[in-house]
Amino acid sequence: MGSLNFFIYSLLREKKNISVFVFIFLVLAIFLFYIDYKNDNFSQKTTVLIVEDQKSENNIVYIKKVSLARPGYIVIHKIDGAGEPSKMLGVSKLLKAKTYNNLPIEISSLKEGKHELIAMVHFDNGDGYVDLSAKQKSDQLVILSRFEHVKLK
Repeated sequence: MGSLNFFIYSLLREKKNISVFVFIFLVLAIFLFYIDYKNDNFSQKTTVLIVEDQKSENNIVYIKKVSLARPGYIVIHKIDGAGEPSKMLGVSKLLKAKTYNNLPIEISSLKEGKHELIAMVHFDNGDGYVDLSAKQKSDQLVILSRFEHVKLK
């Protein structure tokens, strides 16, 4: 510890070495920030799901944006008369923990007209299969987005 204090003192004593000290400090700080970013991927700590109302002639819905904190699936459900998710219409492939834009999900055929749908995030439990029967933990948020899909001719 004493030699470190002496080193810092000698650097600060000579003004020309201050810029070297600052440069070394900045390089070290940037390196540590980069390592932390690569290991923790802090930009992916939250999950975001955005779906807009849409019209289509086919059986595909588009997720405007989804940013997953960990691997999972997007499941599309029809909304029943009570406003609750009911019949599953489609599910994405297993998605990695990253951000996706305009993600297409094929759904089962709907009749022509307006349909209230819901997109839900289901995180993978590690087996690589979507588990719709798994109960949500009481301290875990349900991430969903309601939207309107109009099936055209």
